[in-house]
Amino acid sequence: MGEFTFCIGCKVKEGTKPLPGMVIKKIPASMYAKFDVEGEFPASLITKWQEIWAADLPRSFNSDFEVYSKNFQSPNQPFQIYISIK
Repeated sequence: MGEFTFCIGCKVKEGTKPLPGMVIKKIPASMYAKFDVEGEFPASLITKWQEIWAADLPRSFNSDFEVYSKNFQSPNQPFQIYISIK
């Protein structure tokens, strides 16, 4: 329950210069546990994070991220959560 940084982003080409007020973040190479999420959003997201927090994962707390499709419009669109592990 410490501090964390939350970013919303998209993949860009190597060497892209960010616009003013934006930053470039690189997700580090690591081992990740992948969780597929399906169901009505945002309830499915909340439920899956509660399951992750309750799980006995060897988390590294390096970087966790969620991947949504570029067409994420439907409240039932599947997506993935990646948790960095040791």
